[in-house]
Amino acid sequence: MSPIPRTALFAASLLVAPLAAATETASIEEVWSAWGRQEWDSARALAEELVAERPDDAHARAILGYVLDAFGEVDAAAPHLAAAAESDEVDALRLVALVHGTRYSNLVFSDRSYDAPVELDAATAAYRRWAALEPASAYPLQGLAWLRSSGGKPKEAVGLLTVAVATDPLADEPHGDLWRYLNTEISYDELASFYEGLALVASSDEARGRCLQYQGQLYRFQGDKGRADAAAAETATDRISRLTDAISSYRRAEPLFDLATAADPALAETSLTHEFACRTGVVDAYADMGDAAATRKRLTETREALVEKTEVGSPVFVNTVDALSFALFRLAGGEEARFVDAEKYASDMDEIRALWKWACSLVDDRAEWWNNLGFFAREAGAYQESYAAYERCIEFAPDSVRYVNDTGLIQLYHLKDDLPRAEELFRRAVEMGEEQYPAVKDDPSLEWEMRSAWGDAMLNLGLVLTEFGRYDEAEAALAKLDALDGGRADLAQAKTALDLRRGDVDGLKQTVHDLLSADAIDRDTRFLLVSIGRTLKDALETDPNDELAALLAEIERALSNSRPPNDESGR
Repeated sequence: MSPIPRTALFAASLLVAPLAAATETASIEEVWSAWGRQEWDSARALAEELVAERPDDAHARAILGYVLDAFGEVDAAAPHLAAAAESDEVDALRLVALVHGTRYSNLVFSDRSYDAPVELDAATAAYRRWAALEPASAYPLQGLAWLRSSGGKPKEAVGLLTVAVATDPLADEPHGDLWRYLNTEISYDELASFYEGLALVASSDEARGRCLQYQGQLYRFQGDKGRADAAAAETATDRISRLTDAISSYRRAEPLFDLATAADPALAETSLTHEFACRTGVVDAYADMGDAAATRKRLTETREALVEKTEVGSPVFVNTVDALSFALFRLAGGEEARFVDAEKYASDMDEIRALWKWACSLVDDRAEWWNNLGFFAREAGAYQESYAAYERCIEFAPDSVRYVNDTGLIQLYHLKDDLPRAEELFRRAVEMGEEQYPAVKDDPSLEWEMRSAWGDAMLNLGLVLTEFGRYDEAEAALAKLDALDGGRADLAQAKTALDLRRGDVDGLKQTVHDLLSADAIDRDTRFLLVSIGRTLKDALETDPNDELAALLAEIERALSNSRPPNDESGR
């Protein structure tokens, strides 16, 4: 028989695992070791053997009571738990409280008929006895708060948890339980004020530092919530108001982390993590507002502080640079902005490109950063710089299908001064995709990206082979892509370009007529026809051809006759 699983929402610090580490008794360690391995029967046998050898040991009897109760043998567990409850051993009392408290907490979900008042009284008595034995411990008070919460008395639970935190600010778990009540029983500002007062009367520098750091975290999370609420705001006025409040919360948090580190230097790493999350939060909030001047001002301040206060290449440094770049990208309007305001977009790309040049000059072995520099240099029209960055990128990530393909892409679409190198890169990316795709094809989160990168490499290989006039090889490369992802519009364009280059007008006509033969032109077919039409238009601009012009006219008529209301595609 397997014991029933236990769940105790507010008893993370009271679970059994920490007890094994706290004891020096080898046989007790063996019980908990077997229990941790889920060797239930073995753990029970060891616990029974332990009590047989030491019948007056309250801790041993509490362990056996706990194990028997988990097996559902409540009556057998009772005398052992009762004996342990009369002891002055903290470890024994902790287990007694856990068993009775779990029974009381789980009454709603349990198929066992416990007497709620009896279980509550037993658990309460054990926690109070424990508290009397260890008055400086936060954990028995945390346990009492758990009981109040289980009994539907959240305000009393909050009161006990604040006492627990004040009793020992260095005990982490009570803080977490207290924070569960944020925005229900206690507000961010109320809890922050509580930590502020606690820091003033803290009995040690460590406790003061911890309280200041928690106060800062509260303001940080209040800022995060403000930004999340702003994203869901229904009006622009409400959105700006919430973003303004978020900025205020982040700014209140920032200096607290310096104060926390000054009180306790051991908090330096976590304090820096929170501080720079706040700094980037402010930058993000201004970017969300569209306030370019404030975004850039705060970004510059953050970048300067980053060099001054963090280790170059550290996680905080890396995450902050990533966040700053993303904020600037959003400020520019994202990738779609190139179609809306190309001039502004290009100017902003220069700024982001400068950020990545700076970052790569400090940390020169991060492939993703060189990739970012390559991308934004490309967006800014600095193709030689982009190509150099991509080449540097694949030095550090030679097995990335995406990065290797994108390196060749700069040659194919922009530089065109070393197309044999582009072919080499595309072939390499295709071969790596063939090797790597089987390992990810059953994982949707990985499959899509690999299929996209691998497909791009096949497409680009077909295009560069078309440029070389090696049409049969190009057709084979595009056929592979057709088998993998035949619905791509850029594949239709590539096939059209290939037919045009090899003079296969009949093949191109057949492709178009196959698409037009359906009873109705669906959305995907329209997309493919529009793509083919654009390729034909480009070809006719440089090489007028009556046959191709007639085919283009046929496509345009079909698109016009099938266009849904308000659809602009194909115009």
